[in-house]
Amino acid sequence: MAKSSKPSRLAKFKPPEERLSDDGMSGKGISPSKN
Repeated sequence: MAKSSKPSRLAKFKPPEERLSDDGMSGKGISPSKN
């Protein structure tokens, strides 16, 4: 729910593992393995 609305903001509060899910779609490329 909130993830879809503001994945970027939630990603900041989430641990690196969780951020991979949100940031991965944004194209930040935190983890090349995820992409």
